[in-house]
Amino acid sequence: MAMARDGLLPPLFSAVNRQTQVPMLSTILTGTCAAILAFFMDVSQLAGMVSVGTLLAFTTVAISVLVVRYAPPYEMPMEVALAGTPETLTSCSGHSEQDEQNLEDPFGNAPAVSEIVSKARRQKAMRSIVLICLGAIIFISAVSLSSLPFYVRMTACTIGGPLLLSSSIVLLCIGQDKSSLGQTGGFMCPLVPFLPICCIIVNAYLLMNLGSHTWIRVSIWMAAGALIYLFYGLKHSSLAGMAYHRISHS
Repeated sequence: MAMARDGLLPPLFSAVNRQTQVPMLSTILTGTCAAILAFFMDVSQLAGMVSVGTLLAFTTVAISVLVVRYAPPYEMPMEVALAGTPETLTSCSGHSEQDEQNLEDPFGNAPAVSEIVSKARRQKAMRSIVLICLGAIIFISAVSLSSLPFYVRMTACTIGGPLLLSSSIVLLCIGQDKSSLGQTGGFMCPLVPFLPICCIIVNAYLLMNLGSHTWIRVSIWMAAGALIYLFYGLKHSSLAGMAYHRISHS
């Protein structure tokens, strides 16, 4: 229902009955699909697919917490009346001109030193997050895949373990972005970056032990979802009519 409201699925999935205030059509369709799968598939197979979806969602959230805390985006969506109109171009150019003036120094058009430092810090944080995910995959693969030769597993542990540990230390030394620490009114994840990194490691271990058949089924469903997004959601997304303006992280 929420995805249909965002334009990623057809509007019929977000239609709500006026009397019951329940999305009846989407409930019937999803219930029918679930009943068909439950009839033709074993319960253990369905449990594996549900576990993969849940663990992937938790892992994505953990990675997103690291990105938001250490490398928040520089651009935010801004709703416009009609993309491409002169008013839109004027408003967008106004934001960009003001940002450029804020980044200029008194002697020329070079970016301010603080902006250069912030950009370098953000790039270093993003590299560390990518290396944390890569190190976790290598290390957990060596631990979980007992069918691999012993020297291959030891080599992977030697590479993945230090990569994971060193990237975590670098991320800890970089420090969190000040703008992310000033947010109020919502839930803030504690013990960052330790808790998200532990979440990534535990979820990766559980995902590695779900079996190849489960991954094949999930890959088919993910491919189907990607096709729906490419041929429908990408064109009808609510973000398609948005303009983006730069924000400063001090």
